[in-house]
Amino acid sequence: MRVLVNGMIAGMKDREYIDETLAILAGKGIETAHFDLIDQLEKTGNKTLSRLLGTTDYLFQVLRDREYAKIGFELQRQQAANAIIRVPATIEWNHVNFKLKDHKEIARFIAPDVIVTLIDAEWVIRDNLRNMVPKDAFQKSIQGQDFSVREILSWMNEEVSLAEDWARHLGVRHFVIPIAQGAESLAKLVEHRDVPSFYVSYSMTHSTPEVRKEIDKTINRLHEYGLVIDPQAIEIGASHETEPYSCRRLLLTQSTATCTGLSARWIPLSRSIPTPTCRRCRPG
Repeated sequence: MRVLVNGMIAGMKDREYIDETLAILAGKGIETAHFDLIDQLEKTGNKTLSRLLGTTDYLFQVLRDREYAKIGFELQRQQAANAIIRVPATIEWNHVNFKLKDHKEIARFIAPDVIVTLIDAEWVIRDNLRNMVPKDAFQKSIQGQDFSVREILSWMNEEVSLAEDWARHLGVRHFVIPIAQGAESLAKLVEHRDVPSFYVSYSMTHSTPEVRKEIDKTINRLHEYGLVIDPQAIEIGASHETEPYSCRRLLLTQSTATCTGLSARWIPLSRSIPTPTCRRCRPG
């Protein structure tokens, strides 16, 4: 499956997440091509992202179109049935959110089978932005803006919203996946076509430990049957400033996962993919 992956290009450990996904797939003998639009742009002409953002909108669009065409050529040359293509849907620059309306080029050259928007807890992103060592002028500028929780949520929401528009234009499914849920989730979408999906809804703040154990058992069963979007993977940090939970819940519920129980007609997926658990809840 060709999976188009978008999400904030700063503050998330998306590169590590994708690398882990590729390792899982390689371990199963599944060859998966990987492309990153920003990396491709910076390699061509040896220009940094900050310099590219300083050009005109028209030139930046032309450069992106060219890179999409090159990625499409490589996909065809490699006859890549499976691929992960990382692209931004929006870019924050000087407190302005630039929306990249690349749906036509994506449809023409990439033709993804599914679109995935990666998200993370807003307080984790804020801490990552504050603590990172900037590698280039773009990261230095982003760090200098000292994003508030509200601004981070707004950027994530723009990524989700535009990806939803792309998916509607392409006629494909769209999922919003928390990075902390584990790379096995993305691996399932590369490996399996038309995988069943579930968004699990339950009270995370009022459940007793005994109830949570039963909830976790049910979630683990669902993992055997498809892709599970579990809100506990992006649980609010109690010691951090937060926005209302409804703002964050909206990000997850915009995916095409359904809140449905088990059905006897569904066949469990390959058990060689381990059951994912929240990275922040894993033992050790």
